[in-house]
Amino acid sequence: MTTIVEPLAPAAPQTMASGTPHEKQVATKSMTIALGGGVALEWYDWTVYGMMASFLSPLFFPPVTRRPRC
Repeated sequence: MTTIVEPLAPAAPQTMASGTPHEKQVATKSMTIALGGGVALEWYDWTVYGMMASFLSPLFFPPVTRRPRC
C-alpha cells in the first residue's frame, strides 16, 4: 500500500509590516546594529589582509630572478 504525503504549505514570511510600531522600531534598530557590525568586520578583514599581504607574499611566492636573454 502506498501512502501519498502532500507537501506542507510554506509558512508566510514574517515581515516588518506586521507588528506594533515599537516592534518595528526594535527590529530596525537590531538590523542596523547587525549591518554595522558586519560592515565593520569586513573593513577590519580587508585592512588586515592589505597590511599583511606584503609580509606573507614572499612565503607563498618565491622571488623572481631575471635571466638575460640570449
